[in-house]
Amino acid sequence: MPTVTRVVRGAVMSLREQEFIEASRLMGHPVGYTLRAHVIPNCLAPVIVIATSMFGSVLLTESALSFLGLGVPPPAPTWGTCWPAHAPTCPRRPGWGFSRGSASR
Repeated sequence: MPTVTRVVRGAVMSLREQEFIEASRLMGHPVGYTLRAHVIPNCLAPVIVIATSMFGSVLLTESALSFLGLGVPPPAPTWGTCWPAHAPTCPRRPGWGFSRGSASR
Protein backbone atom coordinates (compact mmCIF):
# COMPACT_ATOMS: atom_id res chain seq x y z
CA MET A 1 0.00 0.00 0.00
CA PRO A 2 2.83 2.52 0.58
CA THR A 3 3.79 2.06 -3.08
CA VAL A 4 0.32 3.10 -4.22
CA THR A 5 0.36 6.08 -1.90
CA ARG A 6 3.73 7.26 -3.22
CA VAL A 7 2.66 6.91 -6.85
CA VAL A 8 -0.63 8.74 -6.31
CA ARG A 9 1.11 11.50 -4.40
CA GLY A 10 3.66 11.87 -7.19
CA ALA A 11 0.91 11.98 -9.81
CA VAL A 12 -1.02 14.63 -7.86
CA MET A 13 2.12 16.69 -7.30
CA SER A 14 2.90 16.65 -11.03
CA LEU A 15 -0.71 17.39 -11.97
CA ARG A 16 -0.75 20.36 -9.63
CA GLU A 17 1.71 22.10 -11.91
CA GLN A 18 -0.21 21.40 -15.14
CA GLU A 19 -1.83 24.24 -17.06
CA PHE A 20 -5.33 22.74 -17.13
CA ILE A 21 -5.43 22.61 -13.32
CA GLU A 22 -4.36 26.23 -13.14
CA ALA A 23 -6.94 27.15 -15.79
CA SER A 24 -9.66 25.39 -13.79
CA ARG A 25 -8.60 27.32 -10.69
CA LEU A 26 -8.58 30.64 -12.61
CA MET A 27 -12.03 29.93 -14.04
CA GLY A 28 -13.33 29.85 -10.49
CA HIS A 29 -14.21 26.17 -10.29
CA PRO A 30 -14.47 24.79 -6.76
CA VAL A 31 -11.67 22.52 -5.54
CA GLY A 32 -14.04 19.52 -5.44
CA TYR A 33 -14.93 20.00 -9.10
CA THR A 34 -11.28 20.24 -10.09
CA LEU A 35 -10.52 17.06 -8.17
CA ARG A 36 -13.43 15.12 -9.71
CA ALA A 37 -13.01 16.41 -13.23
CA HIS A 38 -9.23 16.56 -13.62
CA VAL A 39 -7.12 15.11 -10.82
CA ILE A 40 -8.87 11.79 -10.08
CA PRO A 41 -9.26 10.71 -13.74
CA ASN A 42 -5.58 11.45 -14.38
CA CYS A 43 -4.51 9.48 -11.28
CA LEU A 44 -6.55 6.37 -12.09
CA ALA A 45 -4.20 4.98 -14.76
CA PRO A 46 -1.20 4.51 -12.45
CA VAL A 47 -3.43 3.05 -9.72
CA ILE A 48 -4.90 0.50 -12.15
CA VAL A 49 -1.43 -0.54 -13.32
CA ILE A 50 -0.17 -0.97 -9.75
CA ALA A 51 -3.29 -2.90 -8.71
CA THR A 52 -2.86 -5.24 -11.67
CA SER A 53 0.78 -5.88 -10.85
CA MET A 54 0.00 -6.44 -7.15
CA PHE A 55 -2.68 -9.03 -7.96
CA GLY A 56 -0.08 -11.69 -8.76
CA SER A 57 1.76 -11.25 -5.48
CA VAL A 58 -1.50 -11.35 -3.53
CA LEU A 59 -2.49 -14.56 -5.30
CA LEU A 60 0.87 -16.17 -4.54
CA THR A 61 0.73 -15.09 -0.90
CA GLU A 62 -2.76 -16.49 -0.46
CA SER A 63 -1.87 -19.78 -2.10
CA ALA A 64 1.27 -20.17 0.03
CA LEU A 65 -0.62 -19.47 3.25
CA SER A 66 -3.43 -21.87 2.27
CA PHE A 67 -0.89 -24.55 1.33
CA LEU A 68 0.66 -24.23 4.80
CA GLY A 69 -2.78 -24.42 6.41
CA LEU A 70 -2.83 -20.78 7.52
CA GLY A 71 -5.26 -19.43 4.94
CA VAL A 72 -8.94 -19.85 4.20
CA PRO A 73 -10.67 -22.79 5.97
CA PRO A 74 -10.57 -26.07 3.97
CA PRO A 75 -14.11 -26.29 2.57
CA ALA A 76 -13.46 -23.16 0.49
CA PRO A 77 -11.54 -23.85 -2.74
CA THR A 78 -8.38 -21.77 -3.07
CA TRP A 79 -5.17 -22.18 -5.07
CA GLY A 80 -3.26 -23.38 -2.03
CA THR A 81 -5.85 -25.90 -0.84
CA CYS A 82 -6.36 -27.36 -4.31
CA TRP A 83 -2.64 -28.06 -4.83
CA PRO A 84 -2.14 -30.79 -2.16
CA ALA A 85 -5.19 -32.69 -3.44
CA HIS A 86 -3.72 -32.89 -6.96
CA ALA A 87 -0.01 -33.04 -6.12
CA PRO A 88 0.21 -36.86 -6.43
CA THR A 89 -0.95 -36.71 -10.07
CA CYS A 90 1.73 -34.20 -11.11
CA PRO A 91 4.59 -36.71 -11.58
CA ARG A 92 2.34 -38.93 -13.70
CA ARG A 93 0.97 -36.11 -15.85
CA PRO A 94 3.39 -33.19 -15.95
CA GLY A 95 1.60 -31.46 -18.83
CA TRP A 96 -1.77 -31.50 -17.06
CA GLY A 97 -1.33 -28.10 -15.42
CA PHE A 98 -0.03 -26.53 -18.59
CA SER A 99 -2.90 -27.85 -20.70
CA ARG A 100 -5.48 -26.56 -18.22
CA GLY A 101 -3.81 -23.19 -17.94
CA SER A 102 -3.50 -22.71 -21.70
CA ALA A 103 -7.10 -23.81 -22.28
CA SER A 104 -8.42 -21.01 -20.08
CA ARG A 105 -7.02 -18.32 -22.38
